Amino acid sequence: MAPPSMAVRLFCEFVGTFVLMFSVGCTVSLGIPFAGGAVYALVICFGTYALGRFSGANFNPAASIALGLSRLMGGPGLRPGAMAAYVCVQLVAGVLAARAFTTVIGFTFYYGPLNGELELPSALLVEFLFTCMYVFLVLNVGVARNSSPSVGYGLVMGFATLSGVYSTGGISGGCLNPALAIGLDLGGNDFQIFFSPQYAAAEILGALVALLLFRVLRPEDFGGPRGGIVAQCTSEFVGSFFFVLSIGMAILQMSPMAPIVIMSAIATMSIALFRVSGARLNSAITIAFTASGYAQLSLLRTLTFICAQCVGGAIAGLTFSVIFGGGYWPLVPTSAYLEAFAAEFCVVSILCYVILSRSMAKTSTGLAIAMGVGLPIGAMTLGSLSGGMMNPAATLGAFVAEAYANGFSYRGFEDMAVLVTAEVLGSFSAARLYSYTNPPELPPTAQAQIKLRRDD
Repeated sequence: MAPPSMAVRLFCEFVGTFVLMFSVGCTVSLGIPFAGGAVYALVICFGTYALGRFSGANFNPAASIALGLSRLMGGPGLRPGAMAAYVCVQLVAGVLAARAFTTVIGFTFYYGPLNGELELPSALLVEFLFTCMYVFLVLNVGVARNSSPSVGYGLVMGFATLSGVYSTGGISGGCLNPALAIGLDLGGNDFQIFFSPQYAAAEILGALVALLLFRVLRPEDFGGPRGGIVAQCTSEFVGSFFFVLSIGMAILQMSPMAPIVIMSAIATMSIALFRVSGARLNSAITIAFTASGYAQLSLLRTLTFICAQCVGGAIAGLTFSVIFGGGYWPLVPTSAYLEAFAAEFCVVSILCYVILSRSMAKTSTGLAIAMGVGLPIGAMTLGSLSGGMMNPAATLGAFVAEAYANGFSYRGFEDMAVLVTAEVLGSFSAARLYSYTNPPELPPTAQAQIKLRRDD
């Protein structure tokens, strides 16, 4: 089959961006903004499956710019001319779609800080961070040469959109796309400029940071040797940062979509980073892998992974606390330490054992399912008792948020110590149980000898 022409590719980008803007605009303008995130994600998901094989299904100028610059740096992506054409078509589609739904419904809106202009820095920060996360997933799942199988790319981008929109919706409106911000200002508001220049700048800056991270994680895609310990530790740092950040954003907004946000963040990051570092993103799971002998990680590599995860979690905790003006939640809400310890220990043991099983740990999809399902269930089960972190890096992030909110007086240290101890002991318990139920396989010669003895 001949590759599609540029006209076909641009038509696909126009249709996808137009449908995205029109669908989200109609949903929000009709007074059901909470459903806007789900509509946004569904259009991205189905649009990717329908049009991705023709144009790549960017539908986002920030993603197109990152792909164009990646190609200029010697990596995979769009040629500069195609990048410029994609961006122009996407912006035009956003403006025309905004004009269309405004004409049909008679009402429009614009993207901006939901709590007034004083919250603009926070709004721009979350747009920067979660556009960075979105484009990072586009690069690592969509175009990386050693990425996971692309059959689930549409689902990955749909879940990435869910996580990003519902993490930022209560602060910035959850735009994450310059075509939507600019389209609403120019097409929906009769060329009145509100916050689209600031939003677009923050989103494009986030895309550029995502490209730099992609370059560090996958140097082999740019003609260099395969990444070593630096790429792997960066992978664990970035994945842990975005995962803990998503947790904090969802909890502090008291969003009913918090379990979906947590599931989406950990599942998409697991798929994106699996072939870089194994995508453990959880210090308890890292310990369990090493203690069981499953991953054959050296002690030094294990410690560096744990440090990267904890630093990522701590920075994420500080970030979401700053965004919410000192927001945090108590690690052990009931102060019942014994019960919290027991609950955290049991659930972490079960989670680590499930992930250690060969059916869940040997593929990115299996790992994503195990972590994406197990962590939200555990969080909902343990939330009122121990916070349901199940991850020393996430626990540390919540502790740092509380410390920042209280002027670094280190309140909550006992809570963190209890939970981290339970999580570490739970990971060792899972490793021991796995070693007991999954003894190492004997070499073929030994198996043959045992078979002969049985036959005799």
